[in-house]
Amino acid sequence: MRPLTPALAKIAKEQLNEIPERVEQDLFILRVWIRQQIHLRARTSDEFLIAFLRCCSYSLEETKKRIELFFHFYNVLPQIFYNRLVTDRILHMNRCGIHIYPEFPKCDNNTALLMVRCGQFSRKQHRQCELIKFVTMAMEIMALENDNANVAGVTQIVDLAGIENAFFHSFDHHTMKMWYFWIRDCLPLRIKQVYFINASKDMLRMMQIQKFFQNETDYPMTVLKTTEELYNHVPRKCLPEEYGGYNGHIAECIGYMEDTLRSYKTYFEEDILYGMNENLRSGDVIPYEAEFGLEGSFRKLELE
Repeated sequence: MRPLTPALAKIAKEQLNEIPERVEQDLFILRVWIRQQIHLRARTSDEFLIAFLRCCSYSLEETKKRIELFFHFYNVLPQIFYNRLVTDRILHMNRCGIHIYPEFPKCDNNTALLMVRCGQFSRKQHRQCELIKFVTMAMEIMALENDNANVAGVTQIVDLAGIENAFFHSFDHHTMKMWYFWIRDCLPLRIKQVYFINASKDMLRMMQIQKFFQNETDYPMTVLKTTEELYNHVPRKCLPEEYGGYNGHIAECIGYMEDTLRSYKTYFEEDILYGMNENLRSGDVIPYEAEFGLEGSFRKLELE
């Protein structure tokens, strides 16, 4: 286990119940449990299991449930989770700067900074499933590599500049709902705060984006009327220079992510070894099976 900074170690202890002397025991228990599950083929590396333990505040039962859901989704969204490979098309999507985080993305509250720039996505160049596949790969890497992310959580900035309301209507809504369920209940990362910036007046008025978030989400989402308002929430020193900060350039973020993706080439090639045999699975209904059988209601975003 990588040693944490004093600030992160304090958060891990006080908020996540992490006791360094007990981590090896927890890892041993999880590995034994995984070997006993005839339906489950799961990764067992320290980094992978610790990311899940931290996300679940070291509750072994919650960790087991989240690991099962994570690999169950290989069958739920096979178009996303099978053949997640570091290909030229994935690298090209990264170079578009759709989904970025600086090499040192620490915010004042120790969360990692993640930026999504929707306007950089071109439907002429890439398909929806390719976008989601790339983002799942990038966020999984973030969970394994970035201690600020897997201990303190993630502050996400969604830049809506350059898009129209029709942009969201062009996506398959069912797949989008399933993707956000994966982020919320499967991915070993905790999204602590989401800020939307550069939304058009029509988009602000119609609030189209709320349709992509279920009311059970446990992190606040805020639409900011101006980019300058972002500085009240995320200091300039945390942001890339293109956003008025001095935490590197977007090109550096893209380069860092490309190097990291290439270093995970073998990791994603080994994805084929993992998953779940649904015929051997028993137990309760997977939460999404009940959740997405209904339209449900959507929480409203907080406007500032």
